[in-house]
Amino acid sequence: MYTSYLGATGVNGRLVLTLLLLSYALAQAALAMLDWFMGFWSTHAAFEDRLSSAWIYLGMTFVAILLVLGRSFYVLSIVLKSSKSLHQRLFTKVLGAPVNTFFDLTPVGRILNRFSSDLDQVDSQLPFFGILFLQFLFQILAVAVVCAATSPFILILYLPLFYLFYKIQVYYNVTASALKRMDSTTRSPVVNVIAETINGLSTIRAFGMSSVFAAKGRAALDYNQRFFLVYQVGTRWLQMRLDWVSAAIIAGVAFLAVATKASIGVAAAGLALTYAGQMSAFLSRTTMFFSFVDNIMTCVERLEDYATLPTEGDTKLMAKQAQLSN
Repeated sequence: MYTSYLGATGVNGRLVLTLLLLSYALAQAALAMLDWFMGFWSTHAAFEDRLSSAWIYLGMTFVAILLVLGRSFYVLSIVLKSSKSLHQRLFTKVLGAPVNTFFDLTPVGRILNRFSSDLDQVDSQLPFFGILFLQFLFQILAVAVVCAATSPFILILYLPLFYLFYKIQVYYNVTASALKRMDSTTRSPVVNVIAETINGLSTIRAFGMSSVFAAKGRAALDYNQRFFLVYQVGTRWLQMRLDWVSAAIIAGVAFLAVATKASIGVAAAGLALTYAGQMSAFLSRTTMFFSFVDNIMTCVERLEDYATLPTEGDTKLMAKQAQLSN
């Protein structure tokens, strides 16, 4: 689904993913070089009073700003093109779908749910959580590189940490993806009841069926809330487990640093504590945001499911009209 979403830009999805990761890697490398040069500048007395060092720092800052802006504009172009393409493809397929095999069998609420809830999550929530996930992911890589360059032994402590966060994320995603899919599926009857009630409002009042339709709407909403509430509880479950693991990691590194401070040195012990706090927070947020992104991808899956609908009539003309309307 990820390459399918990125491929909606009109370019090969794998190529777009490669360029996206490359843009984040270059921007993060530029930001890390800024921190490194600041430390190098402050620890070398020969460079403290030189004006050239300030110009070098300003030049590196300018390059970092350009790379971050370029990355941001590239992500924005991907999001806009993908969202527009998915909407246009969905709109064209629904307009050209056969009446007897699609519109006569598919509830109106299910179609409206694709154009409302699913598209809204793909347009707004997916880019938001996706950007945060990539930012924290590359911050983790930057911290890991710094650890490898200064205190390689810290990486040995992080290997079981990476595995533990990965297992928690996999365990959670299996259930969360199914709950998210059921939440989206059971939301369609709610929209369908609302549409039916609005269209037949005068008839419902004339025959005194208001209480019947109200009960029908409450039943559909209650059934949908079962999956929605369990999904929200599962999200809190994930956050609590990640916080517990992060706290345990910081406590373990603190005890280890104090116990071995005579052999590793005070500076290395302080560095280990600093990186333990940063890495725990980064891993917790990265795991959580990736879970959100993976769950929202079920909406892309539902949109792509409608992309396989058979069409009738002049689909090229309808596609052109849909493009002009957008």
